[in-house]
Amino acid sequence: MIPSMRKPSLYVKIVLLALGIILCSVVLISTVTYSIAVNNNFDNAKSYNRYILDQQKSLIDKELSAVRDLAVNMTMTQSYMFAKWGDDLAVGSLIDLTRYLEQQKSLYPYIESIYLYYADLQQVLTSSSTAQPLGEFADRSWLPYVEDRAEGGVQWVVNRVKGPEGQEAAGEAEPAPGPMLPAAPKLPAASMALSGPAASSAQAATAGRQGPPAVPVEPDAAGAVITHVQPIPLLGEPKGALIINLDRSLLFADALGDRNAAFGESLVLGADNRAVLPLTGGLSRAYVELAHVYQDGGGQAHVNIGGENTIESYAVSDVTDWKYVLLTPEKALLNQVENIKWVVLMVALFYIAAATLVALFLSRRIYRPLRTAIEHLKGWGKAPAAGEDEASYIQSAYEHMTSRHARLVEKKESIERVLQRNKSAFKEKYLLDWLRGYGFRHDREADVDYDAFLEVRPLGRFALLLIEIDEAGQWTARGDRMPLHLLRYRMAEEIGAMSGGEVLVKDEDQLVLVHELEKEATDAGAEAAQRIRSYAASAHGISVTIGVSAIHEGLPGLETAYREAERAVQQKIYVGKGEILLYAAIVAWDSGEAPYYYPYELEKQLIDRLKQGDRAGVPPILDGLVRVIRDKKLSETNIRHLFYQFSGEMIKSVTATGESIDVVLGGPTHGIEDISSVHTLQEMQAYLTRLAERIMTYYADKAARIHEETMERVIRFMEEHYNRNISLDAIAEHVQLSVSYVGRLFKDKTGRTLNEYLMDLKINAAKRLLISTDLVVEEICREVGYNTVSYFTKLFKSKTGYTPGGFRRMHHSEG
Repeated sequence: MIPSMRKPSLYVKIVLLALGIILCSVVLISTVTYSIAVNNNFDNAKSYNRYILDQQKSLIDKELSAVRDLAVNMTMTQSYMFAKWGDDLAVGSLIDLTRYLEQQKSLYPYIESIYLYYADLQQVLTSSSTAQPLGEFADRSWLPYVEDRAEGGVQWVVNRVKGPEGQEAAGEAEPAPGPMLPAAPKLPAASMALSGPAASSAQAATAGRQGPPAVPVEPDAAGAVITHVQPIPLLGEPKGALIINLDRSLLFADALGDRNAAFGESLVLGADNRAVLPLTGGLSRAYVELAHVYQDGGGQAHVNIGGENTIESYAVSDVTDWKYVLLTPEKALLNQVENIKWVVLMVALFYIAAATLVALFLSRRIYRPLRTAIEHLKGWGKAPAAGEDEASYIQSAYEHMTSRHARLVEKKESIERVLQRNKSAFKEKYLLDWLRGYGFRHDREADVDYDAFLEVRPLGRFALLLIEIDEAGQWTARGDRMPLHLLRYRMAEEIGAMSGGEVLVKDEDQLVLVHELEKEATDAGAEAAQRIRSYAASAHGISVTIGVSAIHEGLPGLETAYREAERAVQQKIYVGKGEILLYAAIVAWDSGEAPYYYPYELEKQLIDRLKQGDRAGVPPILDGLVRVIRDKKLSETNIRHLFYQFSGEMIKSVTATGESIDVVLGGPTHGIEDISSVHTLQEMQAYLTRLAERIMTYYADKAARIHEETMERVIRFMEEHYNRNISLDAIAEHVQLSVSYVGRLFKDKTGRTLNEYLMDLKINAAKRLLISTDLVVEEICREVGYNTVSYFTKLFKSKTGYTPGGFRRMHHSEG
């Protein structure tokens, strides 16, 4: 009930003014609140959609990258296992390859099957431990993607229906990033979709071909799989392919889960914007009919689909150019905030009613100053207690504010202590970000100066030293990384104290020193590098290679300086370990990237020397190889590929003869540690020399064993058949060698010819018969393999000095 007023007009004006202000404020606040709620809902939906898409893309790309890397590794591994026997695959190689395919399939739950196809053998090996001729293999719909040479070699084929090559249902293929080899001239029943710069030219080439029209496969086709086609070998003309089939349902079920969002639809599109998975609603089916251009990094947009405004969120795969799309109708979001509108309206009405009563009461009491103070105190979160008057409320609010201020000060000091304790780590991270090229800039809006906050002093002229620990591989090879970590941080602390510069721990085997220079200094950190190298050798007994950049100035120069020092360290492959490499000298020596080169003639000569066992001929060839690399100034990547190719060809020369490389090298894992620790030309040459020596030693030992076995068979044959008048041709035929080779080998091993040894066998047998039997000489002559008694008598006397009869009488008289 409102009491009577002495001045109604003034009272009415005050009340109307207060009501007008209240009404306008409520309308404005309600409108802004509703707008903010709508915008927040839209923004949250976009953020959530983007987050979901990024997670889906990350999960699927991770699995696809793993499959792609597995294909490359398996392609390299099968080259070591591959061996032919005649025109067919060797039995040992067949067993090893099928077992290897089965093992690799079992490691990846999404892999449905793996095929290994050899074009020259027309044979297919599978992960089910089977090997079949291509013509009898039930699933051949992948074959066109292997045979086609026009649109890239490594491909992803989506929605491929397993079956013979001629069936109408096939998949759509997408070229994968990586080494590009030729792919399929025609698609039996599907279109090839390319992305990137090659798309237009590839489509133009495809348009002019003859063949049956492409029949796209529906994404919900029964038995459809995702197939990865990897040509064999990685370089050169394809001679086969590795085919990995992925279980599409299992892959996407784990990565995408329930693909229908609460207010939208999710879909996956291939490179040609056709659905990879079954479409889940009418919105998705209408969307795929739209011509849409996708940005590589993904994005969001408002699009009109079938007359309905929709929020489109998409992300593009880094592996296959697939698009992950999430569509959210705007009306669904507006329906969601419809309740908010009614809540805001009800709150506004309630606020107007309450504020009107308060305004009437305060206007009657002219209570504005106190009202202002009380409202201000309410903003600090202190609500008045029940029955509390204004004076008591102000007093309690003041005490509350004082206590709150004390707690805030205490929290601020606690945060500052934490930051102070970890400032060195923040500072190191800050400088490493500058090295990587995305250093922080001054935040004007927040007025944050990171340099001042982290106490990073202004950086003048400096040279950057990249310190690489040469022996780091001995820890990583053993799997014991903790000593290496402790060594790196200890060296960082000691080098920082010794040089006075900032030392950053970057990688497992690298430290970065920002070495500040005097204004007139020109040595670019060479003297500091000398001191650090001496310190590492004397204090820790290790060798370090140090790359020194050119002179730069200011934090923005850190990225360029690091790239220069990194390029200098890469020249370690030429000059060896434990050296100081100046970027200025590297630039003067290396004028640019050399074209790719491979010395096929040297490779052929080396393999010939290995087969011949020419130990003296191998070192000159390897010296020539190193000389060619230096003369042509090949890149590090070229050198490493050359080294791996030479090693592989040397090993392949052994497996091509049917020998097991495990036997030659001493075990299935021998040499892996050696290859991982090879970083310089000298080490590469030494490794190839050791490998050649082991191969030739094995061949020499094998030849010696074969000769011993041959000698035993020859002697045993002569001892068993000496009395049958055997010829040298019969002896050579028995061991399946030529007469001249057997004679030369027997002479080298015994010092006697075959005839001499055979004659001695017959004479010794005759002696035994003369002594132990009463047979006449004619019978003994025939018994030991002679037909003529006179020739036997003459030969016996030449060997013993007695005639057969005289020998018998002499022996009986002595007995």
